[in-house]
Amino acid sequence: MLARIFKNLGFDPYLCSLGPLEFPQQNPLKGRWKGIDYGYLYPSSKRPSSKIMRHIFRLSTLLRSTYILLRNRKTTIWVYFYNPRFSDGILIMRWAKFLRLKVIVDQTEAFSLEGHALSKKEEMWIAKHADLLLVISKELIEFYKKLGRSKNVIKLPLIIDLSEFDKEQVSSIENTIGYLGAFGVNDAVIELVEAFSLARLEKPELKLRLMGYSNTADQLKEMIQLLALESSIELVGKLESEQIARELKKCSVLVLPRKSHAFSRHGYPNKLGEYFAAKRAVLISDIGGYSHDFEHAKEVYKYNPNDKASLITAIFEVLSDQELRNKIALSGYTYCRENFALEVRQDQLARALGSLSS
Repeated sequence: MLARIFKNLGFDPYLCSLGPLEFPQQNPLKGRWKGIDYGYLYPSSKRPSSKIMRHIFRLSTLLRSTYILLRNRKTTIWVYFYNPRFSDGILIMRWAKFLRLKVIVDQTEAFSLEGHALSKKEEMWIAKHADLLLVISKELIEFYKKLGRSKNVIKLPLIIDLSEFDKEQVSSIENTIGYLGAFGVNDAVIELVEAFSLARLEKPELKLRLMGYSNTADQLKEMIQLLALESSIELVGKLESEQIARELKKCSVLVLPRKSHAFSRHGYPNKLGEYFAAKRAVLISDIGGYSHDFEHAKEVYKYNPNDKASLITAIFEVLSDQELRNKIALSGYTYCRENFALEVRQDQLARALGSLSS
C-alpha cells in the first residue's frame, strides 16, 4: 500500500524482498505488479535448514541489494525498510547511509519487549540513523523517545483502500461471528473458540468463521471436533487480498481477541482497519494501547481481555441489539475513512517527505 502512495506522489518505487517468501506461481522472481516493479532478492522461498546455506543465502541477498543500490544511487532519493533486522535490512541500511541516501524505516513492533537483547541494539541503531521513522502507535512514539529519537517520527498506523471494500455488496449471515488474522501468539483464538462454545449453550444458532493462515490448524480442528462444533465453526483458511472484504462482510460482528501484554499494546493490528472498512460491528479486547483510541459502544464494543465471560456478554449484547450494531459499524467505518484511508495517509506522508526534502 505504501508503494502505491509513493507512486501517487511521483516516485518510481521498486519493491525488494530481503527474506524468503512463497513465490506466486503466476509470477516470475521479478516483474511488475499493479504498475510497480518488484524483485525477490532472497534466492529461495524457504529458509534453508543448514546454517552454512543460510549464511550463503544472506550474503547473496546482501550482494544483490548492494548492487541495486549502487546501480541506482544517482536516481534514488529514498530507501524504505520495513521492520529491518541486523540479519537483513539493517545491513542494507548501512550501505544506503554510506552512499548518502535518505532512509525511511517503518517500525510496527517493539521486538525488544519480547526479551531479545539484539532487538534492543537494532532499535537503538534505527533511532539514531533513520532519516524518517514511521511508527504504528503512540506507544511506539514514546518508546523511541526513550531511545533518544523525537524528531522526524510520525505515527502511521494503518493504510486502508476503502474502494476495495465499498465495491463489495455482501449481506451478513445472521448470528455469525468473524475473526481474521494469523492465529499468532498475540491473539487469543483458542479462548475465542472456548467462549463461542459456551455462548452456543445459550444461543445454539451462533456461527463462527475463522479466517486466515494458521500453523495451528490441526490443533484447532482437534479442539473443534472435541467440542462437537464442526457444524458451527468454519475454518476458512488463508485469504487473498481481494477476498478479504467479501469474507468479512459475511459476518454479523467481527472480533479482535488480542492478548494483554506490552508487545501487543505497542502494535496496531492491520485487521482492525479492515474490520472497520467492512462496516461491521467490532468487538475488541480492551488491552490498552490502540484500544484507548476508541470509545466503548461507539467505534467498537470493548470487553475485558483474558475474560471469556466478558467476551460472551459482549457477543450477546451486540448481536441482540440491531441499532447498537449498526451504530458501531457506521462509527467504525467513519473513523477508518477519516484516519486510515489511503488518501489521508498519502497527504500525511507527503507533508513529512516535503519537510525533510526542503
